[in-house]
Amino acid sequence: GFTGPLPKELAKLKNLKYLYLQDNQFTGTLPESYAKLTNLEIFYIFQNKLTGTLPAEYGAWTKVLDLQLATQQKSATRHIAARMERHDQHGNILLVSER
Repeated sequence: GFTGPLPKELAKLKNLKYLYLQDNQFTGTLPESYAKLTNLEIFYIFQNKLTGTLPAEYGAWTKVLDLQLATQQKSATRHIAARMERHDQHGNILLVSER
């Protein structure tokens, strides 16, 4: 799989609808620049080694139907759930703690 930080260049793909990055060894945090992916409908990022919280800028994702994240700590999971609560009306949001 892939390793290192998430590629910030993906934010340039403005028409991207599906982004599957699960089951890799990505490290670091979710880039704020991914908020520019406003056409995104599906984003899978579980089973990586990411840390931090979901950037507030991700609130621009109004088309997201399926968001699957994983966090290292349960407290971070609650924080992400609070941030993405308004997306519940669009579809399932799966939040997983890898602890």
